[in-house]
Amino acid sequence: MISTGIFNYLKHTKDPSTVKQLKQYLKFSAKLAEARTTVQFLSECIDKNEYPSTYWKSLRRNRIQPTSKSLKRYARNEQETYTSRLAEFERSQDKRYHMVQNLPELERNTFESYVQKIVERSAERKRTNLLLRVSPKKPRMQFPEQPERYVHNFSSLTLSKTLTEILSLGPKFCYPGDKCRQIDLEVQFENFNNQLQELCPSSELNSEHFKSTLVNACYKYLGRRTSTYGLLTRSHFEELTALKNDRSIMISRPDKGAGIVLLNRDDYIPKMMIILSDSKNFQKDKSGKDKTVAIEKESLRTLRRLKQADCISAHVFERIRPTGTRIPRLYGLPKIHKDEVPLRLILDMCNSPYHAVAQWLVEILELVKREVNKYSLRDTFEFVDSTCRTRK
Repeated sequence: MISTGIFNYLKHTKDPSTVKQLKQYLKFSAKLAEARTTVQFLSECIDKNEYPSTYWKSLRRNRIQPTSKSLKRYARNEQETYTSRLAEFERSQDKRYHMVQNLPELERNTFESYVQKIVERSAERKRTNLLLRVSPKKPRMQFPEQPERYVHNFSSLTLSKTLTEILSLGPKFCYPGDKCRQIDLEVQFENFNNQLQELCPSSELNSEHFKSTLVNACYKYLGRRTSTYGLLTRSHFEELTALKNDRSIMISRPDKGAGIVLLNRDDYIPKMMIILSDSKNFQKDKSGKDKTVAIEKESLRTLRRLKQADCISAHVFERIRPTGTRIPRLYGLPKIHKDEVPLRLILDMCNSPYHAVAQWLVEILELVKREVNKYSLRDTFEFVDSTCRTRK
């Protein structure tokens, strides 16, 4: 009798109820090990100030700023939940342990050895999955030590320390609003209530009490002010609003690296016009008409012919056909590492008539790229490395 075949052996020597109880003992032993692993993992997250990416998403979804304080509170709530599950799993395991004790010594030792292997494997797999979910970013506790390193001011505006601090957080920094739309909140509570319809209430009175509690909680949340992290003060918001309303200043990101770039609009527009006036690269459309709708129709006709010829499926057709598109937009990113801060042109093709088709073609050409990739180099650094290896 070997450990991997213990249940096959027990099926032939024990009654079905005993085998069922032993299987449940194994199941709750594995769940108990996974819950203990999760509790330990959450303790490590709190100590290291590193949290799963799902925590960040959940807090933002509920309009809560993901700070060290809110993430720690979220992790402690999860920890308490799993701690209560530990007691439940231990009770379930103890109820079935007498079945293990009733086994003969050889069978009991073999069974306990098998359970131990399963428990260790489950705990290891659970910990691996949890570690993969940890977000690489940490909650922002303070402004950068040298905020001026991340703010590149090429405008005539003199930046105060307060404005420099908030701009140093970068273009992707966001702050949750202090208000939420009533209709969105009501829909979320309605969806939650609908998910509970399959449950049978203990009484009609309790059901009505629960509904009134949900309504009360909904409007309490709607009326309260969202608790946000105190990193930004009122003066930060006032100066940022004033900068936003200043139409003479352009706010952009740099061509390379991170940070914020401020430019005078009177400097940015002439630079863009000089680039666009180059007849070798650009040609002005004399008609002056928006051809987006015409391009949409032409693309749609081509895609419909491909569908009728069975070159693409109906699913692909619905996915890549252009609808509600807009004209591609051209803008310039300042090259802050060069003299006179020239602009690098960027053509924004998102939601253009060609965007969906281009994404689909990328997936198809990815197979070709994998075959050709071994004959190509990623960048100049890889080129230098390859030439050095060739010389050797």
